[in-house]
Amino acid sequence: MALFRKTRRFSPEFLRQLEARLRGHVEVLAGLIGPRHLDKPSSIEAAAAYIERQFIDIGDSVLTRASPKPHSASPAPSPA
Repeated sequence: MALFRKTRRFSPEFLRQLEARLRGHVEVLAGLIGPRHLDKPSSIEAAAAYIERQFIDIGDSVLTRASPKPHSASPAPSPA
């Protein structure tokens, strides 16, 4: 039984193309869409749509589900 698998070697051209694609995704997510947090639900939705589109573009199927809405701060109950 082999303890180690052979490492797959990729061509320099493949690695250059991979790096370019990854940089492009980072530029869109970090630059164009920007920070994603509960105070910016539109950014969260934009990032989710971008990622979904990327999977669809490579022929993958995507299953989405609704995300919970952020809780609004409720005033503390008054003492009885």
